[in-house]
Amino acid sequence: MTKVQQTMNRFIRRLKIRRKYKDALFRRCFEIYERGLKAEGKAEGQAEYIIELLEDVGEVPEALKNLIMRQTNLETLSKWHKLAAGTQSIEHFEKAIGLVNSDFTEN
Repeated sequence: MTKVQQTMNRFIRRLKIRRKYKDALFRRCFEIYERGLKAEGKAEGQAEYIIELLEDVGEVPEALKNLIMRQTNLETLSKWHKLAAGTQSIEHFEKAIGLVNSDFTEN
């Protein structure tokens, strides 16, 4: 039994409910926990892949790497992945995700 399972088990044992409900509650809590870990792992993997794609077109600034790695929304990461796959430069990618004001032009 993992440390997380042990902690959840201790918490659930303290609840004053019938055993069959405790078992069901434990299973449900652990399912939710596992789903969260899977989503977190998927987001991290997708973020790393986006960075790899960007490294093919240029040097990725640390601030951009950190921003990408902190993103946990899979829908956003999916959009960024598509942008990174078709980008011509780091600057183009930054503009596309809204980091750089694309309306600014130098005279």
